[in-house]
Amino acid sequence: MIPQSSYIRYRRHWGISPRTRYQLGECDALVSAIRASPVPPPVQARLIDMDTSDEARAVMELAEIESREPLGVELLPRLHRLAAGGPEDDGVAGVGSFRTGPARADYPSPGAEQVPELTAGLFSWLDRDFPPAVEGGNLGSAVIRALVTHVYLLWIRPFAEGNGRTARLAEACVLLDAGYPAVAARIPGAFYAATRPEYLRQLQLATRERSLTSFISYAADGLLGGLHDLGNLIRRAHFASAWRGFVLDRLERNPHRKRTVLRRRRDLMLALPLDGTRDLEEIAQLDQRTAQLYSGLSQRTLRRDLDFLVRTGLVSVTRGRFAVNADPLRLR
Repeated sequence: MIPQSSYIRYRRHWGISPRTRYQLGECDALVSAIRASPVPPPVQARLIDMDTSDEARAVMELAEIESREPLGVELLPRLHRLAAGGPEDDGVAGVGSFRTGPARADYPSPGAEQVPELTAGLFSWLDRDFPPAVEGGNLGSAVIRALVTHVYLLWIRPFAEGNGRTARLAEACVLLDAGYPAVAARIPGAFYAATRPEYLRQLQLATRERSLTSFISYAADGLLGGLHDLGNLIRRAHFASAWRGFVLDRLERNPHRKRTVLRRRRDLMLALPLDGTRDLEEIAQLDQRTAQLYSGLSQRTLRRDLDFLVRTGLVSVTRGRFAVNADPLRLR
């Protein structure tokens, strides 16, 4: 049950476990590393394609708004319009306006007349007890502010409907304001969607116990896991880009009388996955492009091309199985 206004108290009556503090420190380090190594456009496009939900779209749109104010009472209606999924000036009744009647929910919520005061009180308290993160500051503190904002907005329920989407978008907004890249600020929302039964259970627990300790621990787990996955994806993308340059440089150092042969061997080399071993038949059918490349050629030609790549040091062979040799690049 969501607390009524008499139960909404702007004071920190809960704690954060040492384990969660450690996780938030890891999140801080991971986000700093991600910011220092920008997300390559192909990775960003892939991440966007992986999550096409309205909430993910709203986070990306929010990140693209230039010169907007930080999250506060003034910005909140704008977030509600973004979360609703329509144009910001579409004039739909109730969209972007505090409710004037009961919130659409199966549990009690504060009266509509209390919403402006409660919302203003929330942001005043946040600024006082959970100051916004500054450039180069502790990003872990931004996570706490974001999560507190999320839960308290759900308790207040400022709008007639769409409060859940708006609260989650507000959480992402706090992370964006602290310097989180948009692809990282989307992680909590995706985690909540993937673990929705536990998400709802944690909100019920926070309401019943008047404590955010468990919810923050749950959310920190999800954020940390998502940041690890994002960091690994970015590292693989950067390595793949560096590997391509390494391959092209190595091949250019080995003269070919025919440029067509050089291009064929280049395309074969770049098509080989960085992990695993494969025999001749598997390589010939590696993907559609490779199959077309060698469709009119003999297996002897494929073997000759692979033997050349072995001599360059780009490929190794053991008992008839070939593998990419990326060690020279990794050891640089």
